[in-house]
Amino acid sequence: MNASWERYRSLTVALLATLMTAGMLYVISGTTFLRNKALPDSSTTTKVEDTQNIEDVTEEEDQDQVTEIKKETEDEEVDKDSINKQIEEYDTQARGLFKEKKHIEAAAVFTKAIELIDNISNNNQKQFQRQLLSLKNNRAAMYEKAGMLELALEDCEGILSLDVGHSKARTRKLRILESEKRYQEALVEICALQLRFMHDNRDKIRLGIQVPPPVSQEKINEVVSYILPTEVDRIFAKNNENLSKSLPSTYTILQLLKSFNNYNTWMGQAARDGSAPLLTQKIQDAELKALWLLKRGIRHAYDLKFNDMAEDILKALALVQADSKEKEGLEATDNYLTLLEWAGMCRHLKNDLEGALECYKLCNELSHDNVSIIVKYAGVLMDSTKYDEALKLFSNALEINPAATDALLHRANLYLVQQNAALAKKDLQKCIQLRPDNSLFARTRLATIHISNNDIESARSTLEQCDDECSEVHSYRGEIHFALGEFDDAKQEFQLAMKYDTTNPTPYVNMALTLMNTLQMTNPHVPPDMSEITSLLTKAIEIDPQFHLAYVHLGQLKLSMAKDLIEAKEVVKLYDEAMSYCRSKDEMKDVCNMRILTVAQIDAATMLGMTTLS
Repeated sequence: MNASWERYRSLTVALLATLMTAGMLYVISGTTFLRNKALPDSSTTTKVEDTQNIEDVTEEEDQDQVTEIKKETEDEEVDKDSINKQIEEYDTQARGLFKEKKHIEAAAVFTKAIELIDNISNNNQKQFQRQLLSLKNNRAAMYEKAGMLELALEDCEGILSLDVGHSKARTRKLRILESEKRYQEALVEICALQLRFMHDNRDKIRLGIQVPPPVSQEKINEVVSYILPTEVDRIFAKNNENLSKSLPSTYTILQLLKSFNNYNTWMGQAARDGSAPLLTQKIQDAELKALWLLKRGIRHAYDLKFNDMAEDILKALALVQADSKEKEGLEATDNYLTLLEWAGMCRHLKNDLEGALECYKLCNELSHDNVSIIVKYAGVLMDSTKYDEALKLFSNALEINPAATDALLHRANLYLVQQNAALAKKDLQKCIQLRPDNSLFARTRLATIHISNNDIESARSTLEQCDDECSEVHSYRGEIHFALGEFDDAKQEFQLAMKYDTTNPTPYVNMALTLMNTLQMTNPHVPPDMSEITSLLTKAIEIDPQFHLAYVHLGQLKLSMAKDLIEAKEVVKLYDEAMSYCRSKDEMKDVCNMRILTVAQIDAATMLGMTTLS
């Protein structure tokens, strides 16, 4: 149940990250752009007097620039006044046509004015550049109004080649690209607007002065949402050929095994069967080896050597499938069902969902009322996104044994995946009621729901009866302290969580996020210790290479610290590494989302001629 359990496990960290978003370093991510007031999109704006939507080609000239141009052209034989007069006449004529909604005709008149400037020698064109930009921008507006979008784009690109910071042309280009569903190109334009905005308002941003960005978060999210499905499909298909079959982390597998009610039973039997070296000797001596391979595999699970576990158990299965005598030997000792159950678990952990379903289907045929097997079977269906079939199996398990807390616990997990917190809460509360002294998982999941509902006291109360030396409990308590603004207490809890289980990656990420936000909330002018934060996030990935949320936060942090675009491109490689461990498209979404934004920012910076993202 690797993927579903991973979602289950990461709910807490995701919640903490959400709580901290407001205080994090400014990193570009998604939104709607403000429509260009010069020429709003007629399909999406309220009625505005059209005469207000054309730039004035003569007003508000930069006096310093005019003085400079005069100095440069004192000796030039250009009748500036005569040319200006002709431009004004064309401008007045085009405005009249625009007011009459004769957009193509207006564009033709703007073209005459542009040609007037184009015919001047290159040395003399400088003094008319501002007018040329305004004329081209107005002509682009006419083309856009007339539905001649390629011509409008051509003008926008021409303007931006002369003035990379021309926000009106870039906003129009963005609008047109979006209307043509060229979302990746549109996102690059959004990032260009944002980067230019951040560059121009750098001092205000550093001082904490609120400045409305040129593009809203909602619009960025919307544009990325159009790109994401295709990009996920592309990357998943590319990675699928070499999809990692490595097992989840030791911590994840152990937490999963402990969540089933038969955990203590098989652990006890594994202890009685003897050590792995003793079982190795029995394998060597035995004529039929499948039974002893199974026993040694389970002993490896007892010793937390899960790769060895999978190797032995799947080898035993292969022997049984190839040799009828091996199968008869297991059936004679009532171990054939056990082998199928463990083989199903191993295949599931290796993300061989079809193989796992095959094992559990055989198990179910041999034993209709084995609740533990039914729950594991449902878990594979969950990870196959066959939620209705999984719910049906959970219901069957609970009909057989209404007190099956593992069925309630994992059904609650499914409800959380489906974002049905009310039903999940009901199942978790029943788990606690049935087994008040052995309900760690139910209590921590229920605490998650309480925290997400901002019911801090209920979350605190839920965790009171949990083991005081449990890493997960301290991690949850740390999150509660954080939610209350008790940052020092939160850090102490996360330190305890790391102390009690060094294989739990969650407190490392939580501690990193706490450090990142503590100084920003208490002293926003003092930057946090990035080296310690980076070290914590890196450690979380070392512990569990499949902990995707750690990659997301580490990538955001490294991007904010990137000294140049070469370092920014290293963040893209980090996200690619994270996605190589993703076993499903659903797992890939968050990382892929950040990769899309990062690539767009790098492309935008390159387009703007910037060497950094700041």
